[in-house]
Amino acid sequence: MTDFQRVEALLRRDPVWSAYALADLEPPHADHAYWLLGGESVLLVYSGLEPPVLFAQGLASDLPDLISRVPAGSYQFALLPDHRQTVDPWMEVQRETLMWRMVLPPGALRWDPAYDLAIRLGAADIAQVRSLFEGQKDMPDAFLPEQLDAGPFYGIMADGQLAAVAGVHVVSSRFRIAAIGNVYTHPAWRGRGFAKAATAAVARELQSAGVGIIVLNVARSNRAAIRAYQALGFAAHGEYYEGVAYLSPAAQ
Repeated sequence: MTDFQRVEALLRRDPVWSAYALADLEPPHADHAYWLLGGESVLLVYSGLEPPVLFAQGLASDLPDLISRVPAGSYQFALLPDHRQTVDPWMEVQRETLMWRMVLPPGALRWDPAYDLAIRLGAADIAQVRSLFEGQKDMPDAFLPEQLDAGPFYGIMADGQLAAVAGVHVVSSRFRIAAIGNVYTHPAWRGRGFAKAATAAVARELQSAGVGIIVLNVARSNRAAIRAYQALGFAAHGEYYEGVAYLSPAAQ
């Protein structure tokens, strides 16, 4: 039986890095979360996405034992640099990106009246959101329709069509944590600050609701997005690797 108190205690050691995992301790995500404990570390296998997601928190030296207990197969992964290096012998990487985890400190949001053009979206707007993403190679890869009602989701309209969106991947009222995601602008409308405005609107609603830790992820190479997030008040928390790999637990 999983010692959930131990899992939570380990994740709370770095709640910014563990924001998604902490949210996975609660419904509906908890039904898809499988936890492995060992030493001072925890490994999460989250099956709510396809392929499942691997996440680790703790000491790199504990990971060989934990990763060897995960069934072989294809996985997405979010791993800190030392964790990524440690489990490399078990992974055949298909693609990966160096990312930044960013966090918005309490009270740090820099609001501009120009952001008022962002409008609140909901489940009734799913057709417009799908139309925005349709056929785009760089569309968000973790969007789920239920996220439109899971937390704040905002959009920017241009010429009568949805031009940009931002929402949340997870929100946890228990841990007062949220992860902003699905930030996207149609190629025809980029460079106008639309995604920045939508992101600001999401962050403001989250802070108004009492969320204390608000995180987001951005590719380390995406300098324009990083500058936009920094202008809103987000700060870098640390680097990590995100990607897809085939896991072979029998590797040595």
